[in-house]
Amino acid sequence: MRSLNRIDPDQVREAYRNTRTAEDYARKHHRTWLRRLASRREAHLVVRALSKAGARGPLLDSPCGTGRFLPSLTAFGPAAAVDASVPMLARAREAVPGDTVCFLNAALPRLPFRERVFGATVCLRFLHHLHDDADRLASLAELKRVTSGPIVISLFLSGNYQAARRRRKDRTRGESRRFILDRAHLEGLAARAGLEVLRSRSLFPGVSALHVVSLRQSSMA
Repeated sequence: MRSLNRIDPDQVREAYRNTRTAEDYARKHHRTWLRRLASRREAHLVVRALSKAGARGPLLDSPCGTGRFLPSLTAFGPAAAVDASVPMLARAREAVPGDTVCFLNAALPRLPFRERVFGATVCLRFLHHLHDDADRLASLAELKRVTSGPIVISLFLSGNYQAARRRRKDRTRGESRRFILDRAHLEGLAARAGLEVLRSRSLFPGVSALHVVSLRQSSMA
């Protein structure tokens, strides 16, 4: 079996650093009724995870993309939205008019904030692009550094139809842009970053690989 080609964080960021890609991404989750349903379901899971964990602002959204989740996140208080792509940030500003959100051009794993400044943080649709545990761990550790409360992430987990199908497809073509972890692997990474997994919820149980995962500061850290 061929080894999968490595996709590093800079390649992920570079893919979104143009206006056309930002425009396409902004429309992506509204093109069909199924994408619209999935988008609403995903936002619901994120809000539910934050609520159950007792999240309080200020809240960090990193990376924020085109701001798809920001209208829901501002219910928890003021927010900071961070992204490596200036065109994506421009679209994100349109999602939440007003001054409830501060927008910054920056990227994991180096965020321009002091320690524990945020009451809660979300990191959505990013970690599953990272090939190496070192990159994942650096991002998780940085999220922990700037957050005093819960951290909600999304990533691809095994044990479902989509994960099995994607792995077969990736083996055939010899590369992947979305990497799948099993639950034990995730828990090990979280522990190394000083975090604990509280719960995870699949976008569509048994079908979707995308999971929304709640993390908290480890009592052993």
